[in-house]
Amino acid sequence: FVFPLAEFEAVSQKLRGLGMSSSAARAFNRLFFSGATECELDPQGRILLPANLREYAGIQKDCVIVGVENRVEIWAAERWAEYSEEAGELYTEIAEKLGF
Repeated sequence: FVFPLAEFEAVSQKLRGLGMSSSAARAFNRLFFSGATECELDPQGRILLPANLREYAGIQKDCVIVGVENRVEIWAAERWAEYSEEAGELYTEIAEKLGF
C-alpha cells in the first residue's frame, strides 16, 4: 500500500492499539512495519520503489497503480490482470452480499 503520511500515522496508531499480548497482532505489526518505506517523488514525478518492495510485488517491468479509498496500491501488471479478471467474475456476487 501507498499511504499519505497522515494516513500512515493513523493506521500506525490503530495498529499500536492492538497491543502486544496477541501473537497475531505482533506478527501482523512485524510484517506490516518491516516493509514500510518512506518514498519521495523524483523530479519527473516517479516513485522509486526499493528492490525488496519490487520483489515482493513481483514487479519486473510494468506496474499498475490502483486507487483504493485512502491509499494507492502498486501491482505488477500481470498480477493485476489476473486479479481483476478473477475478482471481476465475483464482482456482482460481492456487491450483492455487501448490499450494493
